[in-house]
Amino acid sequence: MIKIVLPGTPIRKKSTRFFFRRGRAGGQNTQKGEMNVLRWQIKAQHPGPPLQGIVSVITFLYFPFPSRISKKKKQQLATERVYSQKKIDNDNCEKIYFDCLKETIFTDDSLIVQNFTVKIYSEDPRVEFYIKQIPDYAPTPREMVNLLYGTTDENI
Repeated sequence: MIKIVLPGTPIRKKSTRFFFRRGRAGGQNTQKGEMNVLRWQIKAQHPGPPLQGIVSVITFLYFPFPSRISKKKKQQLATERVYSQKKIDNDNCEKIYFDCLKETIFTDDSLIVQNFTVKIYSEDPRVEFYIKQIPDYAPTPREMVNLLYGTTDENI
């Protein structure tokens, strides 16, 4: 299993800005610099070759506490694990990080067949990835639910 920790507040993928200039259309990616920094941080933690085959990824997005909460509430949030309900979608956050993990951890992000993401408040904002290469067989839906949730419900 590979563990990657990227410090800082989780960011989301911004859409490409399109424009027309002198009768020609073009596009501009405004996040190239941020993505290059993330790639260098990932390469520093995993200098080896990318994984071959399908992978499973567990992502933890640790967001900073909201700025408008009381000290008492902040202390309560620090002692308990509280899920973040920030407006940022999981898929927009995942998209930029998976693009950065591509070519360093795995050859293509289409090889991610299992993905689990959790958004949590923390005093130390960061993004953590746990990446594991998995066998090529696909479990049944019942096996997958049992694996993830530890249930033996027969109604699945």
